[in-house]
Amino acid sequence: MSYAHPDLRDTCRERDQIYDREAASITCGPADLPFDYSLFTSSDDMDDAFDDDVAGAETPPEDGGTCSEGNSLDDYDFDGRVGRVNCREHTSSSTGAQYHVIEWTDENLLVIGYLSIRVDVHTWEELIDFWLNRGGPFAP
Repeated sequence: MSYAHPDLRDTCRERDQIYDREAASITCGPADLPFDYSLFTSSDDMDDAFDDDVAGAETPPEDGGTCSEGNSLDDYDFDGRVGRVNCREHTSSSTGAQYHVIEWTDENLLVIGYLSIRVDVHTWEELIDFWLNRGGPFAP
């Protein structure tokens, strides 16, 4: 929980396991922007989980795509935060609702972050801003 933005730490709680080889997962964030963090003990396990998510995406992200269009797979480096990020669209099989998804790794902290919000609640620009400025993860 210490990896969450200081303003959001009191919103965090443990959640059920997401990945087979994770150490733990939590859910944090305000009601309209909840996100998950999954902690790993090795970069190989984290990278394998991320790669599996990308491979299984119904709208696969692409190298050279753009996050603001929901079709991106890229590396990032923001002020020492380093990892990979994918942005994609998802349609719920049970409700038909459409979602914007941002999923990222943090190579230093061995964390996968996942943010999925209905398209009628927030724009891509709002999600990207939240991810960059509050969605973290942040080193304690």
